[in-house]
Amino acid sequence: MKYPCKRKKAFFCRYAADTLIPLTHTLSEFLKDVSTAEDSEVLHQCRVTTRKIRTALSLFEACLSHKRIKYWEPALRKLTKSLSEARDLDVQISYVESLLTHTAHKQSSPLFFRSSTILVNHPNHHETEVISGTSHEENVSAVLSVDSDQIHHIGIECLLLRLKQKRNEIQEHVLFSTGETAECNTLQRINEDLQVYIQDMPSEPHPDEKVYANEQFCYFLLRKFDVLTEYSHYLGDPTAHVKHHKMRIITKQIIFILETFSKICLESLQQEIEHIKAVQSLLESLHECDVWIEFLPGFLKEEKSLAMDYAGNTKIYDLIALGILKLLDDQKTKRDEIFHDLVQAWERVKSEELFEIITAKISILNNETLQKEKIDELIPNLKIACISDIHANLPALEAVINDAKTRGVSGFINAGDCIGYGASPDMVIHVVRYNQIFSVIGNYDLDIITKKWKSRKVKSNEKKITMEWTHDNLSHRNSTFLQKLPNTLRLKIQGKTLLITHGSPESITEYLTADTPYSRLCELATSSAADVIITGHSHSPFIKEVEGTSFLNCGSVGRQEDRDPRASYAVITFNPFSIVQIRVPYNIKKAVTKIRKNNLPKEFEQMAIMGCSLRSAKNRTKQKNKS
Repeated sequence: MKYPCKRKKAFFCRYAADTLIPLTHTLSEFLKDVSTAEDSEVLHQCRVTTRKIRTALSLFEACLSHKRIKYWEPALRKLTKSLSEARDLDVQISYVESLLTHTAHKQSSPLFFRSSTILVNHPNHHETEVISGTSHEENVSAVLSVDSDQIHHIGIECLLLRLKQKRNEIQEHVLFSTGETAECNTLQRINEDLQVYIQDMPSEPHPDEKVYANEQFCYFLLRKFDVLTEYSHYLGDPTAHVKHHKMRIITKQIIFILETFSKICLESLQQEIEHIKAVQSLLESLHECDVWIEFLPGFLKEEKSLAMDYAGNTKIYDLIALGILKLLDDQKTKRDEIFHDLVQAWERVKSEELFEIITAKISILNNETLQKEKIDELIPNLKIACISDIHANLPALEAVINDAKTRGVSGFINAGDCIGYGASPDMVIHVVRYNQIFSVIGNYDLDIITKKWKSRKVKSNEKKITMEWTHDNLSHRNSTFLQKLPNTLRLKIQGKTLLITHGSPESITEYLTADTPYSRLCELATSSAADVIITGHSHSPFIKEVEGTSFLNCGSVGRQEDRDPRASYAVITFNPFSIVQIRVPYNIKKAVTKIRKNNLPKEFEQMAIMGCSLRSAKNRTKQKNKS
């Protein structure tokens, strides 16, 4: 059968169609109802659906044309923005109406506000006139013979009228936006592109397809988790309203992704979804307060201007301001309370390691999917790529991963030192996590996350610089990822026991090279009880069999020391068993440019260009300076 996408993507793309097509149909129906619906809930559901579609387009972008997504996204974003403004006003109107409903009138003396003209119905006269009052609540109450609650009621009535006027004004724009979306056939075109994945596609996915789908969801979630974690740092600043709003949007996207993914893995994520929904609910309430806090000062300014234009003084404005200022104070107090609850809820998310649990569950699902099949039958020529010492060199890592995939590898093993020296520490960890690479911690990883330079002497100033810079340019989530890596990892693959460690099975800093004494390798082989011992650290690639144990040093992906600047890694084939060392050229210029842009030591540039050690690079720099 010929598939409209690569075989491993078939299930994922079918799932994209099953997710997006119903959403586009739902939005189409809502768009028809927006112009006639009196219930603001239709508008709200319309906006929610546009956001879900936009998130789904990003999630399933591997199944769709990138050019088409770039065309669809602005149209949908424009619609979301228009609907959001209308929805915020609807929420405000509903809230103000509830305030008025719950505030009892003691006397019937309403104020009438006609467009920009403000007229007051005086309780002691039949004719309408402008009240001559003061800005003091007690004096105003005495003039109008009303109590404090009714004085506040005056401003709220004015606010309600202005909100309704503004809502009527933007309705034309809302209708234009919804009509424009319908006319440009965006939703129809999304459907047409996805229909191909429904026709003639198998209902029961191959195990490889399930793993691919899980990986895509995991990668997308990791990206969103990282963004959310970065914004969460602003929970230390109650005034960072814009960042808190960003948190709200990202949290909504995460919930949608989890709910979408839970349809694949049944109920296994329901508990985690509920926890995140609790945080999102608080962020939503916080946003509603922020809308008021941002809006009301501008509203007061406009009303003051109107009063001056009509009456030539601010006495009418003073009546209105009393209720509005009280509402503003109430919203600020409410926000403080919600913010306090939000901080506590987020601390619970962190302490319970909610995001780590979610990603672990997805990984377990992958393992379960593979274990349901006989590995020998599923992948008869199973190949594993072994890497080490990436040292924050993103172009080198990308080149190795691409090369390994062309060779048909099914997975990756990493012997540590993901960071240090290179200029892309955070992105390297992103890639390692995205590809679900089995990893152990390296000595540089450990030194950086434990801030070695603060407690112990570092051998050179350049090493101290890279440690400090890398630490400062590593996200909290990726730092946590490194902290949780083990010193050693033991895997059983097709009858072979693999032991992965950075230096040696006995020390993270022991150097194993082709020149390591045979007797020492015998000791390690006997004590380790492994068929293959995989290491890095020495940046010296070699393969040697000792007493039935194969020793493999992967060399270095991102920081070579043998005067060959190409990236180094190895591939293990399990049936028949073999190990080969591979060197891969990569975009050295790109890596060097990134080092230079971040003002890291010039020696690091030379190390990448020449494939040499720090000491050799420093000597070369000294020689250049002398000449």
